[in-house]
Parts: sequence; C-alpha cells; structure tokens
Amino acid sequence: MEKLDDTQTAERPVYALQVIPPPSDESAYKRLVFHIDKTTCVPLEIAFYEAGEMPRKQLAAGPESLRQVGERWLATHLTMRDLSEDTHTTLEITEVQFDQRINSAVFNQRGFYLGAYLPKSRD
Repeated sequence: MEKLDDTQTAERPVYALQVIPPPSDESAYKRLVFHIDKTTCVPLEIAFYEAGEMPRKQLAAGPESLRQVGERWLATHLTMRDLSEDTHTTLEITEVQFDQRINSAVFNQRGFYLGAYLPKSRD
C-alpha cells in the first residue's frame, strides 16, 4: 500500500491510497486507488485499473449516503461503473447488522451459492 497526496472527493477531504495486489492474488486489476473520507474513514471512491492510466471500473459513494450506525460509519448508496462498457450497478443498503455469526460453509465456493439455504450457525 502506498499513500498518495491527499485530495478531495465530492468536496470532502480524503486520504488517497494506492494498492497493488501481489501476483499471487491473481487479481483482475493491476492497482486500486482508494479515496477515503478523512472524517468517517469510509471509502468515497475506488478506482480499479487493469492497465494504463485510465481506470476500468469505479466504485463511488456520495457523501450524502454516509450513515453512522453505533460507532461505525458506512455508505448506504454505492454505484459501480464499468467505464469501458458504459454500464453500472447500484447498491442501496437499507439495513445493517454488525458482528453477526456466519456459517463457515458460506466461505467455500459451493456453500457461497447455497448460502441462503444453510441453517444459521451457532459457533
């Protein structure tokens, strides 16, 4: 991880960080650049680079969607844009629960797709 020069996103001061995944991660992206809100520590923007100087995808959360739940902050409205394909996906979080136990079977490939059908863990 490399700290870049601080900047602004959506008129808010942000920390800028660059992450270059190690080859062992077999990531589809060569690097990611995060803009993290200085007040809440929530990423307001993440740029995903395959190669070159232009990002392939961009995840953005407007500061108006920042909500505090207990001691934690989160963005409740996020948009992922594929800048090459000119498409987007929007995610809206309407309810959140922290520190919930999750059945470990959800974290394997078969269990991931069946996760909704697994009984809740009491680990």
